[in-house]
Amino acid sequence: MRPSDLTAKFDPDTCGVAARLGGDEFTLVLCDLDRADGAAVVAKRFLALLSEPIDVGFQEINIGASIGIAVYPDDGHILSDLMRLADAAISEQDCACAARQ
Repeated sequence: MRPSDLTAKFDPDTCGVAARLGGDEFTLVLCDLDRADGAAVVAKRFLALLSEPIDVGFQEINIGASIGIAVYPDDGHILSDLMRLADAAISEQDCACAARQ
């Protein structure tokens, strides 16, 4: 991931935000993408990092994630709309995976 993709708080100089929404839901705000599909590139890198096993004590743990993407201004201009569409994208992704099985 690019340094500007993850920051502890909103920083207008790097224009990146990482936040926990609650429970096991997180959001990343990516800025300065050259193309709309740049978010997918970052998401794939993030999933690759998460797929690596983590050693905790004497046990190996594997985790995963589902990612939904919404792009401003293509998908909306209001944060709540973007969040709703990203959440819907996760549901569509889960349905597509279930249909393939």
